[in-house]
Amino acid sequence: MFNEIENRTIYGIINKQNVITIKDFEEAYNNRGSIKIFEDLSLDNKKILLIEKNGTEWYLQSRYNAEKACDDWISQFENKLVDDTIILVYGLGDGSYVEKLLKLNDECKIIIYEPCADVFWHVFGRKNIAELLENERVFCAVEGICEGLYDAALETFVEYANYQLVFNANLPNYPQIFPEKYKWALDRQLYEIKRVILNRNTEIYYSKEMIHNIMELSRDIIEQYSVVQLTDIIGKKEFEDMSAILVAAGPSLDKNIEKLKQIKDSVFIMAVDTALNTVLKHDIIPDMTISVDGHKPLVLFEDERVKNIPISLSAVSNAKIVEQSNAMRFYELEKGEYLSTIYNKLGKEIKGLPTGGSVANNACSLLVLMGFKTIIFMGLDLAYPEGVKHTKEAYHELAFIDKGKQEYIEIEDIWGNKVFTEENMNLYRKWFESYIKVMPHIRFIDATEGGALIYGTEIKNMDEVIGEFHNKIYDKNMLWRGLLPYLNRKEQQRAIKFIKEIPQSIERIEKYIDEGLDIYSKIKVLNKKRDNCQVIISKKLKRIGKLNNLMENEMAFNLIRYYAMETSYKVRGEVLNYDRTENMKVQIEGLINNGVMLYEGYKRAVNEFKKDNMNELIESFDIDKKELACI
Repeated sequence: MFNEIENRTIYGIINKQNVITIKDFEEAYNNRGSIKIFEDLSLDNKKILLIEKNGTEWYLQSRYNAEKACDDWISQFENKLVDDTIILVYGLGDGSYVEKLLKLNDECKIIIYEPCADVFWHVFGRKNIAELLENERVFCAVEGICEGLYDAALETFVEYANYQLVFNANLPNYPQIFPEKYKWALDRQLYEIKRVILNRNTEIYYSKEMIHNIMELSRDIIEQYSVVQLTDIIGKKEFEDMSAILVAAGPSLDKNIEKLKQIKDSVFIMAVDTALNTVLKHDIIPDMTISVDGHKPLVLFEDERVKNIPISLSAVSNAKIVEQSNAMRFYELEKGEYLSTIYNKLGKEIKGLPTGGSVANNACSLLVLMGFKTIIFMGLDLAYPEGVKHTKEAYHELAFIDKGKQEYIEIEDIWGNKVFTEENMNLYRKWFESYIKVMPHIRFIDATEGGALIYGTEIKNMDEVIGEFHNKIYDKNMLWRGLLPYLNRKEQQRAIKFIKEIPQSIERIEKYIDEGLDIYSKIKVLNKKRDNCQVIISKKLKRIGKLNNLMENEMAFNLIRYYAMETSYKVRGEVLNYDRTENMKVQIEGLINNGVMLYEGYKRAVNEFKKDNMNELIESFDIDKKELACI
């Protein structure tokens, strides 16, 4: 359908992600819009683009001296970009502005959001556009084709160490031509920054709790199941036409929970942990539940029937939950966990679930992973209709918000009215909107019947849902049949052997820390000398880099990092405030101060790890010595 250059352009976009496909571009191409794009010549004889929208003509480049105008635009970024900079470009145009941006720095990432697909299709097939989008540092999202990639790129590249190094670059006239989309792009940027800060606060606050849960759950993770085994399980078990209902614990759940009974055998029911008491009180046994927070209270799991419901857990979930479960337990593992290092040694795949911070986000990601093509939301208020916090039976009481004690914001509900919510809940809502955008092949229905409006969903009431999905009965137990624990017996034994080697790993880390502190002390002396000893300093900094790699490759490093979480974030914050345009002596001084702070944080972390009796916990992984000798 497309020629060579056009295919290069498309694959320059889709090769950097794993959601949007060539089919999405083909469909978008066959449904191109009606905005007229023309070409003109500037007075300096350069081709320029012209848009006609709502009877008004807009030039995307200067009509007089296009080359100089581009150079003037670029000058605002000269000497301001560092390797960690993220440049958000509003508009692709003919690509000339972004091409010049790339030349200012060899490392920084450029994320383009083109709000008009017609502009993209007009320049589609040009060699310079193909080359631009093939560049590994350029990520492009086009409205109406792959706009969801904008959020995906922000989530991938914006982190605590660089969120203050995000630059905005608006192509000429774009904010005026597409003001609503411009506001949307700024809103997504603000959302991502808030998410980064929220994650930082959460990780610091709960870091100790996380590490204890990780260690206590380790044996269960090794002996149980992985969410990897659930990948496209709907298709593998030939249930492709079955839909799923995600039951959250919003207050609206109390209004229509009884109606769920009418289709409980016709859909897969995934109830989040805080919704369990409500669904079980109405004699609805969910097909699966999920709990990811380490501090979820056990009152949510007190019903005896919970013990036999398959559950998805994270490595930091409340370890006490496992003591009350006789069912299959499916674990997600993130790359930064120490067990993920062990799984890599065993040649086993790991998988974490994309999340916006709430258990409902994880539940949605899991249903997508399982292969459901239709996902129905129920009780997903993400707000407080009539001031009610959650379904009554979640904690066996009706709770109301107190506007005198906490700040709330107002957002649009599904009826077009205003409803109160919290900032973090609004972030969860925006995550759903972003996630839905990158999943165009999945149908999302919001049957919450209250709460916040989630753009991208079909709004239906439960009667409509029942009418559409009640007509087929499924033997859903077939989904679990034939599944064996993710690690076989020999792999489990090898994993335990690795865990029992953690004390030796800690000893090596301690040696790396001591050596690193000694090197920083020597660099500090050298940096004060008049000749600066650049060659020697350079060699010593290379050794620091090697020590960092050695530490990060140690299995135990992913344990002690929880104890060093606050220091790690503080150092990353210092990096943000550190001016890399200063002279070399000042730059090296900044590196020394940050490095010493981080290494001393690691040293304290190791000591805290030992004080927490972690060695005793590791020793509890008892395994027959004869078996170990044979592994």
